[in-house]
Amino acid sequence: MKTIFITGASAGLGKATAVTMSANQKDASVNFKVDVK
Repeated sequence: MKTIFITGASAGLGKATAVTMSANQKDASVNFKVDVK
């Protein structure tokens, strides 16, 4: 599993994952997209 850090510009991508990650990081400006390969 590869974790890609995405800026707020792409907040729409992987939003479901971003919500969980943002809660842990407490940083709404940074979203996380998990890319399963």
